[in-house]
Parts: sequence; C-alpha cells; structure tokens
Amino acid sequence: AMQKVQEQLAQEGAKEYAAQRRGKQREYMEDINQQLHEKRRREEHARKDKELEMQRAQEEVARNRQFDQQLREKSKGEANKIRSMVEQQKMEHEQAVREQRLSYHREEFKLLSIAQQQQAEAEAEAAAAKEARRVQMLQMRDDVDAQVL
Repeated sequence: AMQKVQEQLAQEGAKEYAAQRRGKQREYMEDINQQLHEKRRREEHARKDKELEMQRAQEEVARNRQFDQQLREKSKGEANKIRSMVEQQKMEHEQAVREQRLSYHREEFKLLSIAQQQQAEAEAEAAAAKEARRVQMLQMRDDVDAQVL
C-alpha cells in the first residue's frame, strides 16, 4: 500500500512536470510566433517602402533619360556627367537594399538565438522543479518510514 501511494505521488509529479513543461513550451512558441509575425509585418512594410522607392527611382531614371536626351542634343559632355550621376545613384540604392537585407537577417538570427536561450532556460527550470519534487518525495518516504518505525 505504501509503495502504491509512492507510485501514485510519483505519477502525479511526472504529470505535473509534463504539464508545466508543455505550458512553458507553448508560451515560448506563442512568443516566438508573435515575434516572427511582427518581423514579417515589418519586412512587408519595408518591402512596400522599397517598392515605392524603386518606383520613384525608376521614374527619376525615366525623367533623367528624357533630360539626358535633351542634353545630348545640346552637349555630349554634359550628358555623360548626368549619366554617371544616375548610375551612381542606382549603385547607391542597390547597396542600401543589400545592407537592409543583411540587417533583417541579423535581426532574425538574434530573435532565434533569444528563443533558443529562453527554451533552454525553461527546460532547466523544469528539470529543477522535477528534482525538487523528487527530493520532496524522498523526504516524504523517509518521514513515513520514520513514523512506521
């Protein structure tokens, strides 16, 4: 009968530990999903901003081409200067887009690292709770043994 009680207490402790761990994991997954959703929303917003910027840049290039054609009729030398300016602007824009993508990748890696650290901490907490429960069970068994003797 004593062993049945101990087994029942051990099963209850294991169930409690498993439920606690599932709860923590669910919380962390919800937190990670929320962070990823926010990140995707920001990326989508940034992508739309970049599309608008690209559209403006293309319109600017179109205007510059028209202007370039007018200048070519007047002066080949001036046209070359403007063409190089437009190319420089285009290269700077492409570089800015590359740098922004790299920044997003760094942010995503940082979020994933934080999530992994949080999950490791939750697992360590759960293990500590399990160990505390085991020590409590041993103490209860010793107390019962002392009462029987």
